[in-house]
Amino acid sequence: MRYIVNADDFGRNSRANQRINECFQNNKISSTTVMANMPGFDEAIELAKKNHYENYIGIHIVIDEGRPLTDAMKKCKKFCNSDGSYLNTIPRHQYLSRKERDVLYDEILAQIDRVIEKGIRPTHIDSHHHRHMDFMIAIATRKAMYARNITCVRRHKMAKDYIKRFYGFLVEKYYTMNGLIITTDSFVSLYDSSIEKNKKKETVEVMCHPEIDDDYSILNSGSIDNINMITYYEYIEGKE
Repeated sequence: MRYIVNADDFGRNSRANQRINECFQNNKISSTTVMANMPGFDEAIELAKKNHYENYIGIHIVIDEGRPLTDAMKKCKKFCNSDGSYLNTIPRHQYLSRKERDVLYDEILAQIDRVIEKGIRPTHIDSHHHRHMDFMIAIATRKAMYARNITCVRRHKMAKDYIKRFYGFLVEKYYTMNGLIITTDSFVSLYDSSIEKNKKKETVEVMCHPEIDDDYSILNSGSIDNINMITYYEYIEGKE
């Protein structure tokens, strides 16, 4: 069994950046996803290039923290406050009009383009709080991925609730029916007990947030040091 250990929230702030950088240097993670709209973005890219892991970066789409990159999104009441900052409590699975989907598409594309303009070729797409698994948001995400030839998107975390599990399955089907690759056979969090229950799976993505003390401690405890860790490039090459 092979594992991709992905650190979310690269670029969120300097604390997240420094810890993710340290984890790469100590071989605790094999991938990260960067937040293009957050204050630590430039520092994150500098660290990645300086320490030679710029080829192991995906994009962590953000629509519910910080400030958007596009003016139209800043004015969109469905997503933003009157000061142009993102709402922190955007309802799940809400309907978006065609105009709102277009605004969302332009924002996601702007976040992708900011990463590409820094000389980074994104390995894959995921999102803050898994918002790319909301169907209306998936529509804009898929369109933006097509526009920039990004083929790989994170799968949903298996929910205990069967309705939520079925919904996630349908959104995954939407991505794959449109020619995209869903990442790995299973997706778990770092301290999820199901990590050890996935032995029948060929590939597993383990999500972590080194900025959070509990995650940082587990990563440095040695508990996952002996897993067979691969990068997203190795995974995608095996799928093609």
